[in-house]
Amino acid sequence: MRWIFRLLGVAVGLVVLLLLAVAFMPKDDIIRLATSEIEASTGRQIDISGPIRPQFFPDIGVSAGGISLGNAEWSENQSMVSASHASIALDLAPLLSGEIQIKSVIVHEAEILLEVAEDGQPNWEFVGAAGNGNPESGGGGGTKPKGDTPAGPAGAVLPDFSLEKLAITNARVNFVDHGSGQRFELEALNAETFLEDAYSPIAVSLNGRLNGSNLGGTVSVSSLSDVISGGQIDLDTELSLSGNTVDFTGVVTPAPFDLGGDLTLDLPSHATLAETLGQTAPDLPEGLGAKRVRASGELSVSGDGTINLKGATIDLDHNTLTGNLSLITADRPHLTANLTSEFLDLSALTGEDTPKKAGGSAKTKAAAVQEPQGTPVETGWSKEPIDASGLGALDADVTLRAGGLDLGTTKTGRARITATLRGGRLVTNIERLDTFGGSVAGQFVVNSRGGLSVRGDLKAQSVALQSLFDEFLDFDRLVGNGTVSVEFLGSGNSLDALMRSLNGNGSIDFGQGELLGVDLVGMLRTLDLKHQGTGSKTVYDAITASFTIQNGVVNNLDLSFLAPLLTALGQGTLDLGGQSLNYRFTPQLLRGDAKKEGVKVPIEISGPWTNIRFRPDLAALAEQELEGEKAKLEADAKKKLRREQRKLKRKAKKELGVDPSGDVEDGITKKLTEELGSELQKLFD
Repeated sequence: MRWIFRLLGVAVGLVVLLLLAVAFMPKDDIIRLATSEIEASTGRQIDISGPIRPQFFPDIGVSAGGISLGNAEWSENQSMVSASHASIALDLAPLLSGEIQIKSVIVHEAEILLEVAEDGQPNWEFVGAAGNGNPESGGGGGTKPKGDTPAGPAGAVLPDFSLEKLAITNARVNFVDHGSGQRFELEALNAETFLEDAYSPIAVSLNGRLNGSNLGGTVSVSSLSDVISGGQIDLDTELSLSGNTVDFTGVVTPAPFDLGGDLTLDLPSHATLAETLGQTAPDLPEGLGAKRVRASGELSVSGDGTINLKGATIDLDHNTLTGNLSLITADRPHLTANLTSEFLDLSALTGEDTPKKAGGSAKTKAAAVQEPQGTPVETGWSKEPIDASGLGALDADVTLRAGGLDLGTTKTGRARITATLRGGRLVTNIERLDTFGGSVAGQFVVNSRGGLSVRGDLKAQSVALQSLFDEFLDFDRLVGNGTVSVEFLGSGNSLDALMRSLNGNGSIDFGQGELLGVDLVGMLRTLDLKHQGTGSKTVYDAITASFTIQNGVVNNLDLSFLAPLLTALGQGTLDLGGQSLNYRFTPQLLRGDAKKEGVKVPIEISGPWTNIRFRPDLAALAEQELEGEKAKLEADAKKKLRREQRKLKRKAKKELGVDPSGDVEDGITKKLTEELGSELQKLFD
């Protein structure tokens, strides 16, 4: 047991010696050593107003209170950093031999002010002292710079030192940009790093609260020398703020500010992020970032507020876009983008996830031409207000190429679209849009200035008519391909108001096809409504028409319908706002039935789109029949008159001896003259 007491005695002796060393160590020299190294590194004065005391736990060292670091000369604030106290730990082995070597520095409850002057100069750009540092420093090795360099931000030479730990606890950081007026507050900040020397990479782990939101992660820089000199810094960050993460690897120059490198963003809560950064979050629709925004690419940011993202991949909810973007944030934000997508879901922009199908299938509609049964299905355009406020958030020039689009009411094939947004007015030029088996081109304008208005000049070529009319008008009885041109202008804050306000004009030119639900040839031949039933159809060669639009009502006067066995003319109205039709269609049978050739049967087409009815105009048909009977009676009368005339001629020949082959009246006159002359001669005799 004796050796145990000997060991305890040695340990107690060491502790006593250590306490004596600490009690009599030159505290002022330690503080002066630490402050001189910082002053040499930063070019700023350090003031210590509080007491300097030795400390024994958790490390041997000293602590000082009331510490402050001077600010830049241009700042109106005297201190850049102030702290309630700081703890300086010493390396124990050198201390026992009488040498002072700093092991760690911890700054407690610091107030840090980061400022940017109106000319863009930051207050963290330090001016270090020239030379190789303090010759009295007992720092621990490290890599020294090669030779002496001039004093100043680009040539500052730092002392040779290392720290096992440099930390701040429970600090508050305020950022103020006097040029832009931006302000941020980071509180409850804890940060820690290890310094091998002033010229080796530094990794800082941190956590705190930025404007009330949790912040955490790591920031790595190329060296303390690069940070203090104000030159180019190699930067690698992994930060999380309010559940949003940003990873960046690249370089940054503080003044003039310039940043470039590879960026990865994941923003599941971008609205909270915008609020944290003092910005107004845009109200993004679903499919364009409402739920989540992810982005990656080559980022560059300049001091004038220009942000570029090249080779970008952007995930907006379930949509993916690739391309290049540029955003100018100074004054009014302006976005320039050239983007490509395999398929883009824009259904949220139309306010409907799926097309409205109130009218049912083509077969159901074809059967509905009979007299209506039951209560018609209620229909109508949405009266929900359309929120177009997002158009005023920024200006933009965007080019989009997509393999397909989902517009809510319809899906398309390949698309090339350019859009220009200025002050809430969006002009979309459709250079190519493959849809309904054909293509659409033209211009569409949405204006949110002083209320919502729309204007369009569109042309659809070689489109499948059944799909086109079914998607937009719930009418699927017209089969074939055709061309539709239309110009329109409307205003209103709901889809219903817009449809009821439309004014414009247009034309249609359809090739060969079929009209489902009515057999016009059979109707003309039989005058029987049963030919309008299920499975009936009329084959046509061409349909042409022009139309005007006034207050949501389409008016047509010159429809021409050509078919192998008939021709037809049409005129009437299509109420877009009220979703109803009132049209008169007059077919005429050309051939196929000798008794009916030339017969015209006017057909009234009317009703809501969900229950359109085809009915012959029986009054007009009866009038046509009456005209036919009148013509027949007139022909019979003329025939009977000619027969009576022939009888009179034969009687004249028999009784008067007149030649019926000549003029009967002349023959009678001649005969009477001869007989009268003969009787007069007898009288004279």
